[in-house]
Amino acid sequence: MKKFSRRDFLRLIASGSVSATLANLLSACGLNPVVTSSPAPEIPTQPPNGEAEIIFTDGVILTMDENHPSADAIAVKDDKNIAGGTNEEVLRHRADATSLVSLDGHTMMPGFVDAHSHIINASEGDIEKFAGIQAAAIQDGMTTTTEMSVTPDLFNRLKGYDHVRRVQLRYNTYMLYNTNCGEAFDKDWYKVYKQGENISPKIRNQGVKIFADGGSCNVPAVTFDYPGGYGMGDLYMTQDEMNSVVAEAQANGYQVAVHALGDRAVEQVQNAIAAALNGAPNTCRHRIEHNAVLHQELLPRYNQIGIVPGIFCSYATCWRVHSTSQFKYVVPVEIGTWEWPWRALLDANPGVKAAWHSDYPVFPEISPIAHLYGFVTRNQVADDGSICEAQDWLKQGALTVDEALHIMTINAAYALFREDEIGSLEAGKLADMIILSANPREIPIGQIKDLSVLMTMIGGHVQYCADGYESFCP
Repeated sequence: MKKFSRRDFLRLIASGSVSATLANLLSACGLNPVVTSSPAPEIPTQPPNGEAEIIFTDGVILTMDENHPSADAIAVKDDKNIAGGTNEEVLRHRADATSLVSLDGHTMMPGFVDAHSHIINASEGDIEKFAGIQAAAIQDGMTTTTEMSVTPDLFNRLKGYDHVRRVQLRYNTYMLYNTNCGEAFDKDWYKVYKQGENISPKIRNQGVKIFADGGSCNVPAVTFDYPGGYGMGDLYMTQDEMNSVVAEAQANGYQVAVHALGDRAVEQVQNAIAAALNGAPNTCRHRIEHNAVLHQELLPRYNQIGIVPGIFCSYATCWRVHSTSQFKYVVPVEIGTWEWPWRALLDANPGVKAAWHSDYPVFPEISPIAHLYGFVTRNQVADDGSICEAQDWLKQGALTVDEALHIMTINAAYALFREDEIGSLEAGKLADMIILSANPREIPIGQIKDLSVLMTMIGGHVQYCADGYESFCP
């Protein structure tokens, strides 16, 4: 794709080829336009920066690249992929010093990208606990995560961990506008770092996190009365206030990621984003996080407005099907299909870039494999190893394996403005990849929970190698 300079873009504006509204919006978000009408480039047959350091051959490579969805081999140099294709094509990049690794028919895919988590919060300031959580995520195939709800103290902690070289995952940060109880911070503090600014090689600032309703504090805001005397939940702002907050963040060049669990909150945020965009494309990629309860009229508005929905996948099914339910805010049975309606959400918005978020430790499972299993079955593995079977209303929200894999890789990268770097295995992108024990597209969906990660590579370096599979770990 050809990227224009700001000068080229201004020439287009002057010629009338681009509207002033779109130009102002792109400029506010700090973005240059991209011409997408050009045909996608073929995978290069010659390495752009010399011969490969590592070549993986004889595999089933799920690239998540729509133009080249699969490959047999892939070549890596420094921290990037430099070629993919058949064994014969990729072996042209072999040199005397190249490490040659046979995948022996095993499946390779991009590392999982978590678009919303709270690993630093979960570590409670304990660097060893932080390292343990991070190691567990990497062992299960995560290569990028996102620290949502960043306060000044938490941000300093993350930078401190990075300073002593304990940060292994790629981190994205979203600075808090208000707390989970709705209390506002100094509204200017998040402006210390620009959107897309690299804090370090492993940490990038991405945007602003806003709470629209309750959940971890107070009650999600819905359009019905919860059983148990919780009423209709808690909105933290009026519509005018939310409109103002979103518009100001956009004017300052920031993407917003807005926590909205209940349908009343989701509708408010949809309205605010629509008002800020004023009919222009959502080049800021404003996000709504969770989208947990959605009535029918809200579903098609994601594509209509251009909103990126962040969605859970490892539903806490055991909490709902056991007699001792831990859910406080239960959606009445007659409208149970409003909760986590991912099938309906995707069907109502063809091509929508829905992005996975684990929301760890709010939901205590950090393993991407467990989340993949939850996406496609809606079941959950209980602590004793038994299976909590999803009820019929919940099963209706299940997705296909292919949909889930895209949501957990390239779509999540898109939500983070990082699809040109991560999320798919393409030439020129960072070498963030994993090797699986089986192909998730081919095994019965009930067996997805038993998948294991044999190797995790981040930026061309092996960060995890399963015992007995050292031959996969150059």
